[in-house]
Amino acid sequence: MESPWIRIVGLDETNSRPVAERLNGAGVPAFRAVNSAEGGVGILVVRDLDRGLVDRLCSDYAPLDVRAAVLVVSACPAPDVLARLREAGLAEVRSWEDRGPCAGTIAARIQRWLEIERLLRDDEIGRQACAASLPMRRLLRDLLEVAVFTTDPILILGETGTGKESVARLVHAVDRRVGKRDLVVVDCSTIPAELSASEFFGHERGAFTGALAPRDGAIAMAHEGTLFLDEVGELTPAMQAQLLRVVQEKAFKRVGGGNWQRSEFRLVCATHRGIDDGGGDGGEGGFRRDFFHRIARWVFRLPTLAERAQDILPLAESIAAVTLGSSPGFDRDTSAFLAGREYPGNVRDLRNLVLRMCGRHVGAGPITLNDLATQDLGAGRAVTARLDAAAEIAALAGTGLKTIERKARDAAIRAALSASGNSVPRAARLLQISDRALQMELAKRSEAPIELRAEEA
Repeated sequence: MESPWIRIVGLDETNSRPVAERLNGAGVPAFRAVNSAEGGVGILVVRDLDRGLVDRLCSDYAPLDVRAAVLVVSACPAPDVLARLREAGLAEVRSWEDRGPCAGTIAARIQRWLEIERLLRDDEIGRQACAASLPMRRLLRDLLEVAVFTTDPILILGETGTGKESVARLVHAVDRRVGKRDLVVVDCSTIPAELSASEFFGHERGAFTGALAPRDGAIAMAHEGTLFLDEVGELTPAMQAQLLRVVQEKAFKRVGGGNWQRSEFRLVCATHRGIDDGGGDGGEGGFRRDFFHRIARWVFRLPTLAERAQDILPLAESIAAVTLGSSPGFDRDTSAFLAGREYPGNVRDLRNLVLRMCGRHVGAGPITLNDLATQDLGAGRAVTARLDAAAEIAALAGTGLKTIERKARDAAIRAALSASGNSVPRAARLLQISDRALQMELAKRSEAPIELRAEEA
């Protein structure tokens, strides 16, 4: 892993040298001096964050895989500016003081970020959460920091099939509690309302008809471990009310019991429902506000597969490797098919498609379009139909043929580069052109992407 970088903007050596010396003295790992924007972990030192510099920094760093601290010699900016900088990967902004704790704080922050970067490179984490795309890497950095350095409740939002349970398992895997025990998964959408209390709290013998022996519920089984409530938005308001004390005080009674019991657990919840402020005070499938605010100390929204298109091919290769024992890879046409297909069911949809292809794949060599199941063969026609419709709309709107051709080529090149992680060979294969032809197309447009990679990944 590369050492962190430091970049000085708008300060001469007389003003910048004491800053670097204090950072070194505070324990910041040896850093590299850079003169332009680059990714990775770093420190940016500026005199003042005026509007023009904020615009330039956001433009420079937003496309990069970066996590950096900004030291401002003058006063820190307003919260709306901080939000813009954080979205660009400039995640810590502090006003520099000649004396005070700033240097030590930055040193501790850099050490923490470097630890998160090491986790991101861990093979096991990579298998649980593929993060080749920038949106997913940024989300995972924030999620891992909460999972590793706190035991706070986490709420995971996301459409069906985006991998919410995989993320919950990742949170449990990196949790560093001493003596950590099991992950207990409860699918709230499958529990009948009349049995929900018993499922969560357990019951005593004779508590109701059929209760022939005492039984622990999910809360007791999650003691010293993690309780994952999947589709928590499906719980009835009455059940949410019963869970309030458990979430807040970690105390519960079995159904039919009179004694309070304690269970110390980390709570992770997930729902596919869109949530702004927790909904109303009740309602079918909605959230009580008091319950919502107890489970949502940290909220993370998983991107759809369309929002993380760069992950499609790495995910497909990972699924194939696990299924077949080793990845045979996908030929050019199949890679193009996978990258261009829509996935209404997100990662689960992709997984099912690849599993069907693996089920048909025989012999040596890569997976090809011949390995597609019959039910998947219509997807190519659907893509062609959408292209035809888009071209027809543009033509009827009076867009010239040359403009239609140029915009279609531009869109195809951008999509191929995004899906291939800016690897020229991979993008060229998707577009069915040579590497040199793609480089010439990019040169014509004078918009070679950041960190364009010519080597094969």
